[in-house]
Amino acid sequence: MTNRTNAVALVIPESESRLGSEPFFTALIRGVSGALAESGTQLQLMLVRDRAERDRLTESMAERRVDGVLLVSVHSEDPLPARLEELGLPTVLAGRRDASEQLSYVNCDNAGGATEAVRHLLRRGRTRLATITGPLDMDVSRSRLAGWRAAHEEAGLPADESLVQAADFTEDGGRLATRSLLERRPDLDAVFAASDLMAVGALAELRGQKRRVPEDVAVVGFGDSVLARHQPAADDGASAGRGAGPGHGPDPHGHHASGRGTAAVDAADRAGGA
Repeated sequence: MTNRTNAVALVIPESESRLGSEPFFTALIRGVSGALAESGTQLQLMLVRDRAERDRLTESMAERRVDGVLLVSVHSEDPLPARLEELGLPTVLAGRRDASEQLSYVNCDNAGGATEAVRHLLRRGRTRLATITGPLDMDVSRSRLAGWRAAHEEAGLPADESLVQAADFTEDGGRLATRSLLERRPDLDAVFAASDLMAVGALAELRGQKRRVPEDVAVVGFGDSVLARHQPAADDGASAGRGAGPGHGPDPHGHHASGRGTAAVDAADRAGGA
């Protein structure tokens, strides 16, 4: 007799509209479902948009209706990871809350990938290089911002904080962030967006303001979208799915798998002919 449900929950604390518009989530779901199918495990997709839904989720988890949980889009103050840990339910995070994360997680090299992207722009002679970050209560955003700073330090250039603008990983967020940056720093000559979708928004705003890409402003993004295939979101999803599946308990040492993320949307190379 076994208490296994042969099901794993993929928990995404985002709205349906964001789930449908961001290629990252599509790739992640594909990777997770593919990995779980190898072991005959069902995937249950759960969206958590407010406190009431979070409470219902924790009640369901307490009743052991799934064998494990994969939690994505984690913010630093999100109480859900700690609650799942208290329940003793095998849990894997896609990303981490901070560098001291104790739960098992999969991650790409956010800082290293960002450094590589910014290094590329600096080598092309860009010197007033802005960055659009994600929400700064997420480790992924802070790490990519750290990569932007590290590339400047490596090049012996000051990292001008007036060229930093936070957004929300959406296309509209990228567009509005670019507008703010241009108002504040109309002399900027490059933008590193912390996601492909924000890079698309940046491109739209730059063209709307008659800035030539890449002649006037070069743009680089980061992600695993239809625009490019550098950050291994599907591979991370597969790793996380295997880690949360049957027979895989939580790692007591918080060990993690990591992939190298790099620049994805390089308008300096591609958009010039568009």
